[in-house]
Amino acid sequence: MKESQFTFHIPHLTNKNYNTMRKILTLLAVLVLLASPAFIGAQANVSAQTTEKQSNKVIVTFYLSMHCHNCLNKLNKNLPFVKGVLDYKADLEQKSVVVTYDKRKTNEETLKQELEKLDFIVTKDKNELLKLMK
Repeated sequence: MKESQFTFHIPHLTNKNYNTMRKILTLLAVLVLLASPAFIGAQANVSAQTTEKQSNKVIVTFYLSMHCHNCLNKLNKNLPFVKGVLDYKADLEQKSVVVTYDKRKTNEETLKQELEKLDFIVTKDKNELLKLMK
């Protein structure tokens, strides 16, 4: 084999190539500078929307007459479909459910009524629940 078959030719940067490269880099720098305010504005807008969404979230704790896993299953099958409910955490041992909801779509009284439709005794005070369950 000839030695010339394995050599690579690396072209040198000519003056024309250098000027073209410089123009491209300058154009990219200008585009980045022009795009930056738009990007910053978009980020601020997303941040404002996030804050607005968070300000509409309300968290409330209810105490329910749950006494078994069937009660918990009934809650799990129905509560996610109540209008405005964003999230919830039920605790069978504490007989409680912490509901995060959108105040534009529902309110505390409506949530209480929805829980009562599931045949639970519903209060906001655990001691009151214990008295009512006796």
